Amino acid sequence: MESTGLDLNTVSITLLLLGVVALAVFIYLARRRALPATEIWLIGILVLLSFYLAPRLIMVMTSGRGDPSETLPWTILLSLAVAFGWLFWRTRPSSGRPPQRKARSPQTQEGPPRPEPTQTGTPPSVKTVFICYRRNDSADVTGRLYDRLLKEFGRKYVYKDVDTIPIGVDFREHINALITRCDVLLAIIGRHWLESAGADNRRRLDDAQDPVRIEIATALRRGIPVVPVLVGGSSIPDADALPEDIAGLAFRNGTQVRPDPDFHRDMDRLITGIKGENHPER
Repeated sequence: MESTGLDLNTVSITLLLLGVVALAVFIYLARRRALPATEIWLIGILVLLSFYLAPRLIMVMTSGRGDPSETLPWTILLSLAVAFGWLFWRTRPSSGRPPQRKARSPQTQEGPPRPEPTQTGTPPSVKTVFICYRRNDSADVTGRLYDRLLKEFGRKYVYKDVDTIPIGVDFREHINALITRCDVLLAIIGRHWLESAGADNRRRLDDAQDPVRIEIATALRRGIPVVPVLVGGSSIPDADALPEDIAGLAFRNGTQVRPDPDFHRDMDRLITGIKGENHPER
């Protein structure tokens, strides 16, 4: 009786096509992040090789006595077992516990990331800096100071409040979240900082909703270092001239940043103090 079995090449081509389908399934799963994307091509290549070589291996093991078409179910099982065995081995937890994903921070906590500690446990030289200032008091010098800090620490580690508050966000919550993530707050104090008034001719610091007051009060309340930066020949205000929640600013060690030719020398001293190598002088 004439054999109705398939020849080896036909079976190999059929399995190769099935391998392509299996590879497409793996790619789909990887795009859905059900599988690690870094392993998908290795797994896919292994699937294709397994589908192509398995029938030949089985025929060699049976000395050519087996019908290639009869090896099809075993070939599929062997190929998939090898592929998923590779997947399991490559994605197994190394510590015996399943890997954990890092939780995403809420939108209100977006902003400069806090630098990771070094392996030796010593504090990193890069710090996250929050600059608190008034536009009508010290916008020009603050802009120059900001540019210098960017060169030293990098854009993602220096935050200037009015630049990145999203539209429609409660600025109090946003400021609170950002200051919590910072290592130091620089309070830029110019000649008109204390007496600066709003449209109603009231002193802005006397308004509990004043952003500058909220920023300094939040940092003081959370124990974040607050450095008064004196510009334009100003001085640190007395405690009795400040609202109660920011009166502690009067006792913080500060530093001067003068115009040229002293600007860069003063900034060097401030940056050294921020890094914690020594304290800025008052």
